[in-house]
Amino acid sequence: MLEKTLVEHGSPTLARLKLGSLMNVFHKGSDALKEEVRRLNRMLAPKGLVLTVLRMDGRRALLYLFRCAHLRQKLRCPLVQGFLREYGYEGFSVASALKTLRSRVELGGEFPHEIGVFLDYPLSDIQDFIRHGGRNCRMCGVWKVYSNEADAARTFSRYKKCKDVYTRLYREGCPLAKLTVATGAA
Repeated sequence: MLEKTLVEHGSPTLARLKLGSLMNVFHKGSDALKEEVRRLNRMLAPKGLVLTVLRMDGRRALLYLFRCAHLRQKLRCPLVQGFLREYGYEGFSVASALKTLRSRVELGGEFPHEIGVFLDYPLSDIQDFIRHGGRNCRMCGVWKVYSNEADAARTFSRYKKCKDVYTRLYREGCPLAKLTVATGAA
């Protein structure tokens, strides 16, 4: 069931602490997965979230849960646009950027590390990760940290607490819809 996966791997996004979350899932068939994604999107869309399939490979799929308004805002940033242009991004609407990301993910080979932009990682840490080949980081958590360790540590702690609380609430019967904070909500 995808709901449990969304809670376990996407709770900071559901709670509006983070722009987006990635999750690898096993599925029984592409049609069943697509139907489940459509069902969840009917519930998530009114709260400003979208769940999309980035790649399907056999019985596995890579899903991306994101806050559309937050991603739109991120893609308007000139620094982000300049960075993404280096990796073949030409359009910066949500649809255009996701189309390019999806095609880069599907290519195989080296994973497109610019995906960090779509996951709300600090741009400087994404750039340093690429520059250093993933080595020489100062801290490792949700992402590899190359600067501002104190800020990153606080963020990692908030994400962990959110995941723990959401997982407990979901296990106790709280529905996913109630755990999903609407965009613009306090």
